[in-house]
Amino acid sequence: MVVFYCLLMVNMIYCVGCCCFMSSTGYLEMHIEKVLGFEDQFGLRFCDKGLLLAALDHSGFGSERKKCLALAGDALLDFILFNFLLDRGGYSKGMMDGVRGRLNTDDSLAVIGVEMGLGEFIVFPNSATMVEKESGKSYYNDALEALVYVVMKDMGLEAATRFVVEHIISRLVKE
Repeated sequence: MVVFYCLLMVNMIYCVGCCCFMSSTGYLEMHIEKVLGFEDQFGLRFCDKGLLLAALDHSGFGSERKKCLALAGDALLDFILFNFLLDRGGYSKGMMDGVRGRLNTDDSLAVIGVEMGLGEFIVFPNSATMVEKESGKSYYNDALEALVYVVMKDMGLEAATRFVVEHIISRLVKE
């Protein structure tokens, strides 16, 4: 119930809130290179480029919405992970908890985000130092979780599942 409420809130915040401001003030145009670069790097084409920018923007703009996107993405990530493991079979509850535990450690999503090269596409706050940009766990965690949700929102669950399996689960689950 909480997850569905948050998903509903994310949709309401997105539709009513800051993304309308972003497109009307040219915010998307200011960062279009990052958006297009992300699409090229990961072979994705968003219908709503503002939605992708919302996931990549960590400049401080719309931070409450960002938290909702990341929360929704976290729940969706768990859903996709469990679905993947159940479909493959051969995983006990303990093994599934172990894989989920590796995913939910503080560093794992940040490490995966760095390995994916997300730092090139994240819109960092002006005050962020080079060290924070290269190793700021929360930037990478939140961006990756938000990306999972916005891929699903823009392209559907199947596309989000492919994205998660290819870029996240493949780094956690070894054959």
